[in-house]
Amino acid sequence: MVWYAFQEPFMQFMTALFHGIDFHTLQSGKATLGSTAYADVILGGWAFVAATFFAWLSAKLPPEN
Repeated sequence: MVWYAFQEPFMQFMTALFHGIDFHTLQSGKATLGSTAYADVILGGWAFVAATFFAWLSAKLPPEN
């Protein structure tokens, strides 16, 4: 959210935080609501898969005493 609202100050902060590494080259253009929603759906899918795996693993392991 911070990056979306304040792109240039955020990039300057990241450059200062990582001691001069220029992150401006990673910017591909204007962010759209659609691309943000797409990324959220993909991350949500990965989170669901990871949670399902760990729930399955937890069910397979013997309980702690």
